[in-house]
Amino acid sequence: MPQLQNSNGTKGRCLALYPGAFRPPHEAHFTAVLDLVSRPSIDEVIVIISNRARSIPGTTLALDATIAKRIWSIYLQDIEKVRVEIASHTTVAHALGYFDRLDAGDMLVFCLGEADIGQGDDRFRHLDALATQSGIQAKIIHAPTGSIPTRSTSLRATLAQGLTGQEEFMTALPTHLTQIQREEVWRVCQEGMRGMI
Repeated sequence: MPQLQNSNGTKGRCLALYPGAFRPPHEAHFTAVLDLVSRPSIDEVIVIISNRARSIPGTTLALDATIAKRIWSIYLQDIEKVRVEIASHTTVAHALGYFDRLDAGDMLVFCLGEADIGQGDDRFRHLDALATQSGIQAKIIHAPTGSIPTRSTSLRATLAQGLTGQEEFMTALPTHLTQIQREEVWRVCQEGMRGMI
């Protein structure tokens, strides 16, 4: 991605937005964030968590957004340039709201999963119009995670299995975590399961 120049010759800000449910966040999600952080043109990465609870298959339980945020805090302890927010409405509306927070000449990068892009995700169909109207550059990039088969729905199913599912759950977590951190993520999820409303 090229460095951006404002009209006064200085570099404009570049924010990367990564919206999703992240119930729970796993290796593929963390890999996407690392990819964004590693790009020198990106000044800050903002992970946007959906505010809707996600059900745990085979149960009447669910994980809410606060669980995802707690887990991201474990993953990101030593990583700079990343902020985590819980959307007050949909993650897409929250992400698009950043057009009102930046200045002309800045840039927004929207990171989507390969599956979403491959299926022709049209939630960002008005992106070009918003960019033209605001003077803020915008682009969609795909998360480089296609080779990581983990899915959050499958991980939530392992939570319902109790200790039987613990090993499968923990092997899907980011590889940089210590065993203690993996156990903490498992505990946060187990203790965070709540009845569906």
